[in-house]
Amino acid sequence: MTQLVELGKNKEKFAKAGTEIIAVFREEAKGVEGLKMIKEKTGTTFNLALDNGNKKTGRYSSGKKEFTGYVIDADRVITKIIKGSLMSRAKSAELLKAIETAANKDADSKEDAKAAE
Repeated sequence: MTQLVELGKNKEKFAKAGTEIIAVFREEAKGVEGLKMIKEKTGTTFNLALDNGNKKTGRYSSGKKEFTGYVIDADRVITKIIKGSLMSRAKSAELLKAIETAANKDADSKEDAKAAE
């Protein structure tokens, strides 16, 4: 939950970057009610998703308890994987840097495509 609070302190920076934060919980025993409690406790405005049993997100996991962060672009391509642990998760600065890098690469690709026309 500490990560949600830290990310929330930088929500304007994420909004300015044109991004959306989605936190996926895969082991929330209280299900949707648990997510509501987390949202209330942290004050987060980010979307929280639930995938108990790793039905949709299992391919992003080795099966161990993981806290990996993913930066996914508008084309649903993973542009950065940030490994994390229970005590050390992706910070806003690292995510924002990855987002900026991905945006710059996308802009460069579009420029290259226009130049090739």
